Amino acid sequence: MAKTIRMILAVLIVGAAFYLRFENPRMEPEQEPQPRPSTQNPADTADVSPLRTKRLSGVLEDRDHHPVSYHLYIPQAKNEKESFPLLFCMDGQAPNPGGFLGQDWIDFADSQRFAVAALSYLYKESEWKLALGSAKTNDVDDSILNELMSIANDQGPVRNDDLYLFGTSLGARYVVNYAIAHPIKVQAVVAHDGTQYARKLAVSSTHFLLSASAENKAALKSTETLASDFKSVGVVYRQWIPNDKHPDARAELTKQAREFLLESRKD
Repeated sequence: MAKTIRMILAVLIVGAAFYLRFENPRMEPEQEPQPRPSTQNPADTADVSPLRTKRLSGVLEDRDHHPVSYHLYIPQAKNEKESFPLLFCMDGQAPNPGGFLGQDWIDFADSQRFAVAALSYLYKESEWKLALGSAKTNDVDDSILNELMSIANDQGPVRNDDLYLFGTSLGARYVVNYAIAHPIKVQAVVAHDGTQYARKLAVSSTHFLLSASAENKAALKSTETLASDFKSVGVVYRQWIPNDKHPDARAELTKQAREFLLESRKD
């Protein structure tokens, strides 16, 4: 009888040990936590050290949910304290704004210590007048440039209150209207062949270079109108008519734009 009781006890002990080891989760060996799939955008986790060069591109959405492509270049800072003004460039009708960030612009950014951003609306030719709002009111979508500035600021030491704008054609219309609405942070503007505006003018410290091709009669007329309006409210501006016989009109415009922006630079 005693032998039988001992056998029953032994079976119970073995069974209890088996249950505690394999059935009770509190007794399992501690497991390493498994990594969760990341839901972050790669841009959100990018290296934001100011001592590294940054070159980014992507697509944003305007207020009407149209795709807008952008490119951004931020030079390598010389030290932890250096920060950069932002030079924003916009063409009239270009499917890829990367042309503003070719090697010559990269060299300019590095030597003159600018961050450079370029933006382009992805529209078919038949739709391009809609890209910046109503063709009748010349209204523009400020939020696109504001978002691009936020991206630049997140990626490096870029000063959002030290902004320089260069636009041609429809891009010129954009930068003129943006500068009129944001005179405190915009230091200088170069606008070529597109100076129609819809916003109320006021005294501003922003400097403007207004340019129009001699053969573009509509642009010449709108430039003269804006110059007259600027004069009436005391806005500082300069007019420049490109030499139509220049072998590379685009290069001449770029040269004039850069010289004016550097001359107007705050620091």
